Amino acid sequence: MTFSVRPIAERDRPALESIYRDCRADAEWLPPKMRKRSNFARDTKGELILVAVASNDELEGFVSVWEPKRFIHHLYVRSLSRRKGIGEALIEALDGRVPRPWQLKCLRANSVATAFYLSRGWNEISSGDSADGPYALLERA
Repeated sequence: MTFSVRPIAERDRPALESIYRDCRADAEWLPPKMRKRSNFARDTKGELILVAVASNDELEGFVSVWEPKRFIHHLYVRSLSRRKGIGEALIEALDGRVPRPWQLKCLRANSVATAFYLSRGWNEISSGDSADGPYALLERA
């Protein structure tokens, strides 16, 4: 799959809302009430957003970052586009835009995401409990 990463454009918002809603609805690791609670505009307000775009101009995923804390708040890739390097490319595209170290929280129940980050050089620096369940705070220097 050929794709590129670029900053969000206003025309991207409906497709990103759909990706966000669909990914969260499929997230069995999220508590049921949280799966239904998705609002892309509200949940990414004020964040830097980069999007992955396929060669046919279809959006494949996005990453959003709260820049003051260098905190990756969301990383979502459409289900049919996973395991094709999109998530990694979205994170790598932060280089030069957001200083390191970067941090993110990953729910322990989301074992696929935890394995993804740890296999790419992220380190667990602390852990805790949230309304969504136990999480690991990960950092990449």
